[in-house]
Amino acid sequence: MSIPPGITYSFQRLPHLLFPPLLICFSNKLSGTYLGIDFSNCVLICASIVALPLALLVTVVYSDYANNRDAAALGAVLPPQVRDKWPGGLSLLSRFIDNFKRGYPGTLHVSS
Repeated sequence: MSIPPGITYSFQRLPHLLFPPLLICFSNKLSGTYLGIDFSNCVLICASIVALPLALLVTVVYSDYANNRDAAALGAVLPPQVRDKWPGGLSLLSRFIDNFKRGYPGTLHVSS
């Protein structure tokens, strides 16, 4: 019997999910040991919760930067993208969801 693909995928993603909170815990240990700064549990919990979305944001921004840099190095032209004021297109995604709930899917008017 083989392992289901969902479990395999979860194990492949596990390091990406655990790295940001573990980095917070490791930083707390180092700051307590070498700097004498001890953070409260509330601060550590909040930082661990915020760490994963922040890591995702950094990954998206760096991926866009790397793609633009690689395209420029090869003299390539990237396909046009819908520009958004938030990284990852979060405000555009929010507008799509709102439009789907209240209007017709795919009729979103995107202003420049």
